Formats: sequence, C-alpha cells, structure tokens
Amino acid sequence: MSFHRQPRTRAKSWLSVVSSLLLLASGAIAQNGGGPGKVWIQVQPGAPEGSPVVAEVVAAQSSAVQTIVDVSVPGYWHTVAVGTDGIAYDRIEFP
Repeated sequence: MSFHRQPRTRAKSWLSVVSSLLLLASGAIAQNGGGPGKVWIQVQPGAPEGSPVVAEVVAAQSSAVQTIVDVSVPGYWHTVAVGTDGIAYDRIEFP
C-alpha cells in the first residue's frame, strides 16, 4: 500500500491556527460589548475589537491543483461555556 503526500503549504489546520492564536494572545485581553461574558482577544496589536478575519488567495503561488490562501486573524471573541457534562469549555468566535 502506498500513500501520496500532498506538498506542504502555508495553510494550517484550524486546530493549529487556534493553538497559535491562543499562544499569541497571552496578555492581550480587553473587555468589550461583544455580548454577555465575551472578551476580545487581540492577536494583532492595534486591531479594533470586532475586526473581521481577512482571507486572500495568493494567485502568484497558486495553480490549477493547489490554492494558497493567506488568512489574517486580528482577534477573536472568547467566552466560557459549560457543557451538558458540567465541564467548562472555551468558545471562540471569529468576526
């Protein structure tokens, strides 16, 4: 049995992106009117609360079989949600 591995691109899995965001956001927390219990986690310095995620196709590096996308996440909303199992979970929302 053989496997073909796709070439690695700059795109990352969402889990990896979220992990990176949490590391980058250390100490960059600001309260906001984003909703009850929501906290804006600023990833890019100076990004206003509620700044939207920007995704752009990098045409120069894309082809007919592969599309490269640059994703810029200025920040996200964080809340703590308690599941039906009684365990507290982190909920993140991207504007």
